Amino acid sequence: MTTDLSATAAVRDEIRRLAAGGTAVLLISTDLDEVLELGNRVGVLFRGRVLPVEPTRERIGQRMLGVGDA
Repeated sequence: MTTDLSATAAVRDEIRRLAAGGTAVLLISTDLDEVLELGNRVGVLFRGRVLPVEPTRERIGQRMLGVGDA
């Protein structure tokens, strides 16, 4: 398990490093904590559409469930 946690931490550190250096990073994840930790702009893919959303736990979760879908 330690290896998996170490690998996850290393990948997240690399994503942060690249983004800080100006590289665009597209992160696709179903892990809400990961999205909030690494994302600075968030969109939710739901039923084939990308929905913009305020980067709060509540609004992202709602969009992931299709709640408030316009």
